[in-house]
Amino acid sequence: MQADILSRGQQKLVVCALRIAQGHLVSQARRGHCIYLVDDLPSELDDQHRRALCRLLEELRCQVFITCVDHELLREGWQTETPVALFHVEQGRITQTHDHRE
Repeated sequence: MQADILSRGQQKLVVCALRIAQGHLVSQARRGHCIYLVDDLPSELDDQHRRALCRLLEELRCQVFITCVDHELLREGWQTETPVALFHVEQGRITQTHDHRE
């Protein structure tokens, strides 16, 4: 598959699907849950695909760490009952912020 056939968003979704499938296999083999690290989830994805990826990560029922520049883009991606902790990193300082999804 050539990289220029897929858009950047499509490439991102393919890589995420492969990593999630890989994590699923590891989870089955080790009978435990994987932890997923997703760098800048909202970039390159439209609302529909961003929400779909968030829902898929939710269904895995595992711990997920996501980085992003604008956390507002992720707000509607999660079910209200899904526990979410937000942290802000600035100049090496980490502070916990509140999730304002309601």
